[in-house]
Amino acid sequence: MTLRQCSSPDACSIGIGKLTSSVAVVGATDTSVTLAVAASFDVADHQEMESPNMKAIASAPAGASTLHQHQNFAKTATISFGEMRKIEFAHGVTLNLCVNRATESGIPENESCQTDQLMSGVVSQSVVRPL
Repeated sequence: MTLRQCSSPDACSIGIGKLTSSVAVVGATDTSVTLAVAASFDVADHQEMESPNMKAIASAPAGASTLHQHQNFAKTATISFGEMRKIEFAHGVTLNLCVNRATESGIPENESCQTDQLMSGVVSQSVVRPL
């Protein structure tokens, strides 16, 4: 993702952000799941991402003032089924987490973890509690 930080309308720095995360289930009850969450947020002038099917490279324009930052997050937390939680990083970047039960065919039991309302702005990110 491209990030921009401006001190005035004509003085901006640019950075390429990359957020990576891993989540492991370490326990469960009838009403909640305990997760081990690790995340890393990097901002630099260049980022690469690779998966088995693709490789993506993004760079800030040559000569641009660039942003640089690194943040790590690690926590084990218990989340109730259907409860949306968030992890906030610099530059307004947020990682949302939600756990839902699934039917035998793997389909979520309900729509409690849908992020459509957050992404559209109908539900404010401020109502989601931090992890």
